[in-house]
Amino acid sequence: MIHVSVGELYDKFTILTIKNQKITDPTKKASVQKEIVYLQHVILNITTFPPSETRLVEQLRTINAELWDIEDKIREKERLRQFDREFIELARSIYKKNDKRSAIKNEINTVFNSELIDIKSYENY
Repeated sequence: MIHVSVGELYDKFTILTIKNQKITDPTKKASVQKEIVYLQHVILNITTFPPSETRLVEQLRTINAELWDIEDKIREKERLRQFDREFIELARSIYKKNDKRSAIKNEINTVFNSELIDIKSYENY
């Protein structure tokens, strides 16, 4: 087993649930579903999320879904070679959303007193 922070575990799980909704290729979908089942067992065995804090997982899922949509949009703009103002705003929104994502993962780590945490060392903007 690979050790990761609890926030990272929930992050991976929420991303997989989004992939499960978006991916249509049967082989890829089966692989995603297999990993979801595995992580569900891991989560059930190691964590009991306080009901008052379940909002954190939903916030993480929401941000990851937003990032998925932004990535789709920016890749389409790249494909079309449209490097306009919207492209710039999409690119900027990725790191802003990732900063929020990191903060939520760290909140989850705090709730669970996770020994491992998510450390970032980016310059302020």
